[in-house]
Amino acid sequence: MVSTHEGSYGATGRSAWRWAKAAAAVVAVLVVAYILWSAWDHRAVMAWIRALHPVPFFIAMALLPAIGLPFTPFVMFAGASFGTLVGLIGSLIALAVNLVVCFWIARHLRGPLE
Repeated sequence: MVSTHEGSYGATGRSAWRWAKAAAAVVAVLVVAYILWSAWDHRAVMAWIRALHPVPFFIAMALLPAIGLPFTPFVMFAGASFGTLVGLIGSLIALAVNLVVCFWIARHLRGPLE
């Protein structure tokens, strides 16, 4: 006969272990973020942003969200880097291209739904 009793460890122990792993992951992310923030060379990053050209950025903005990168950071970075007008128009064009690319992928590379 198989007992359904889980012993003293039980579901509570698994839940506590799950919380401990999540807390360790959060601490690890915070440590990495602190290290990156400490090593950040603000002048070099700002010079790199000023040297960026909008066309390759907006091409990346149109294509990378199709493989899972979020679109919102691109939009915020576009406005901050290229100004309101260029950022808005470039973001709208990149969004339109992204929607077409994602539709094409869904339509032609995925088989029919059953």
